[in-house]
Amino acid sequence: MSWGLTTVIMPPNKLEQEYQRLYYKCLPKLGVNRCITREWRMFTPWYLGLVMPNMAVNCLAGKIFFMLSTWGLEETEGEMMRQAYGAFIVEVGLQDNVLQCNFTKFGDLATKGRWFHNL
Repeated sequence: MSWGLTTVIMPPNKLEQEYQRLYYKCLPKLGVNRCITREWRMFTPWYLGLVMPNMAVNCLAGKIFFMLSTWGLEETEGEMMRQAYGAFIVEVGLQDNVLQCNFTKFGDLATKGRWFHNL
């Protein structure tokens, strides 16, 4: 499951919308009112919520974990990550750590639908 989340490049709001549609279809089969709001689906049992996973957050966590665990490795995954990041740097035309730049200001420089743009 984590590898599948790592490779998702769908925008977070669209991913959230698709999962909420899926939850809407599944909830009656679990004996739960399908019209409860998103917040009640995500709340913990302490607040009488259903604790359904927020897949946009899980996807981001999977990507960050993958990047941190493969960065600097001499094996295939590390080399792939270095080459992808190098291509991303060339594409946006910035230097230093691009991931620390203001996304609202420089986000349009990256091609939409790419892994680093989505990250």
